Parts: sequence; C-alpha cells; structure tokens
Amino acid sequence: MKSNKIRFIFIGLTVLFAITNLIFAEGLIDNQADDFFKYPVGSRPSGMGNAYTAIADDGSAPFYNSAGIGQISKTNISIMYNLLSKYKDHYQASVIWGSGQKEAIAITINSFKVDNFADSLPGVNSTDEVFNLTNLSIGFTAAYKILPTWIIGGGAKYINGIIHEYEASSVGLDTGTMLILPLEKGMLKKIRAGISVMNLAASLKWNTESKNIDDILPQLRIGTSANIKINSFDIIGTIDYSQLLADKKDQDLDARLHFGAEAWYKETLALRAGLNDKDVKMGASIKVRSFRFDYAYIPDFLNEREIHKLAIDFSY
Repeated sequence: MKSNKIRFIFIGLTVLFAITNLIFAEGLIDNQADDFFKYPVGSRPSGMGNAYTAIADDGSAPFYNSAGIGQISKTNISIMYNLLSKYKDHYQASVIWGSGQKEAIAITINSFKVDNFADSLPGVNSTDEVFNLTNLSIGFTAAYKILPTWIIGGGAKYINGIIHEYEASSVGLDTGTMLILPLEKGMLKKIRAGISVMNLAASLKWNTESKNIDDILPQLRIGTSANIKINSFDIIGTIDYSQLLADKKDQDLDARLHFGAEAWYKETLALRAGLNDKDVKMGASIKVRSFRFDYAYIPDFLNEREIHKLAIDFSY
C-alpha cells in the first residue's frame, strides 16, 4: 500500500512539472523580471542560500512554496527587516493559521522602498529628476494535505508599484506541491521534495502616456532536503534549482543552483550557511520558548553592498 502511495505522489509531481512547462512554452513573451522579486525574503532561507523550496516550514514558506504552510499546525507570525542603505527599506511579514489537520492559510506582506531614485520612468524619456520608488505585494495562500505525505498549495497576491506620481498594479498567482517522507530508523529522519511556480500571470501596466507594461517572469523552483539527527544536533541539508520561465531564447532565465545546510543544537541555537549560485550566505538563530530570532548575512548583493537581515518567528 505504501509503495503505491509513493508511486502515485511521484506521478503527480511529474505531471505538475510537465503541465507547467507546456503552459509557459505557449504563453510568455517579452518578459522582464521586476527587481523587487530578486531581493531574498526571510532571514533563515537567505542564510541557506535561498534553498528553501523543500523546507518551507515557517513564516517564510509562502514566499518559496505555497504548499509548505501545510506543515504548520499552529498560528505562526513572522516579521523580517533588511538593514540596507539609508535610502532603502525592505520588510516582509506573514501570518499563518494551521488547523492541525489537513489545511492551512496565510496572509503575507512584502514591501520594498527606495528614496532618491535616479532613473527614467516607465515609458518616459530619461530626466535629471530624482524620484521615490515603492513596491508592495499583499498575498493570500492556502494549502491542503491530500495525503499525510503529500501537500498541495496555491495563492494569489496583489502587486503594486509606484514611481513618483505614476502607478501600476497587477495580480500574480503562486502554486506548489510538497512530498514528505518520514523515516523511523537510523540518523536520517525525513526527506522532502518540492516544486513551486511563483508570480504566474503578473504584469505591471503603468499609467504613463505610453501605457508601458512590465511583465514579471514567473519563477520555477525545484528542491529536495534531508533531516539528520546526530546526538544533540538536528541537521538539514538542501539543494534547489531555480529559473525564470520564458519562451524566448535570448531572454536571461537567471537559472541558479542553491545549496544550504543548517545545524540546530538542542533546538535552541542554530548555525547555517548556503551557496546561492556563486554567492556565499551565512546565518544564525536563537530560539527561546516559542520565539525564534534569525539573522542572515548576505555579502555584495546585486553588486551593491552587504545585507544584514533580522527576523522574528513566533508560534502559538
């Protein structure tokens, strides 16, 4: 019986992946990914090189794999803030309600703001003026356990962009699935695999005279992870593959491999490190009762400067 369930789950994952590729082979043209979605979300995922598709078990889950929130059985509140330059602000927040049974829902906020932004406006000739730029995403996510070992999820989010007096908005869709195989013997305790597609059907249509449209390329993520128990240490190793989805060969798909590892000592103190393509990331956590405090260090992000990310994750 178990072997039949596992075979059914892997068939489902394969079908989802095939359908996703067929959809995007037909429909996407002239896309340019918004830099807003390039900024990594969450301190814990960032410290693991953004290899989080097959983990996604805390407040950062809706931003990596919508199915991941199905692992959360309580109410979870998460807040993150990026310590960027004095002209930039980036923060995220999520509230997840887990039923403890088969379903879970979440509400998310992701905001990025730049003051004194010197660049041309969408569809408008370049000027010497300086502007403020704001991007905001507000999302709703839901997940459901089809089987004890198989979760599916999906969500929708409102995306808004403002530059000076010009504004654009859109709705994007997310979908994902996760397979969880608990193991009872030996050091290997759990294996997880996940697939997600983020930002489906999203494009920003600006209210400039030219009605310029910035399409946001969807992103495909595929990952796997393993949980290992060694004495007082709980260790997670994970690997992700991500790429943007488009139908033109000359478009930059930003395909990347992500590697991450995390070690918890007595579920109190954690150290982690990761590799996001060629960039090394690091992080740490301290857990006090139901509160977890996360930190991540990201050097030389987008050829700008290092980023320090702080987050609080709370469950009750």
